[in-house]
Amino acid sequence: MLEVYISGEDLRRMRLSRNLTTAEMAEIIGVSRITYESYESGKTKIELNAGLQLSEHCGIDVSPIKNQVLELKNLFSQYKYKDLDDETKPNSRRASKKKNHLKQQIRVKNAEPHKSGA
Repeated sequence: MLEVYISGEDLRRMRLSRNLTTAEMAEIIGVSRITYESYESGKTKIELNAGLQLSEHCGIDVSPIKNQVLELKNLFSQYKYKDLDDETKPNSRRASKKKNHLKQQIRVKNAEPHKSGA
């Protein structure tokens, strides 16, 4: 899986490029200064929305990313949970719709009963 995130070093560069304090950056995204500093130090990863908000505030064009996210959201929003039973929809076939196979007893042919060695 592709992991995309804004690193602490990226956050620090953005903040310094705008001559902002950690408290000011924290205020922009609505977190405490200590939380923001944990993002910048790399102890915690910043949520994508907050990272995009800071990027925009610092003058970075994030519209291509937002457009792609919206496009994916629109694409997948047309499929509802009820569509899972519709054979014409992608991903409608499941390995097992019912779990009766979990209740079946296991049968072993030509097996002798287990004897304890007492």
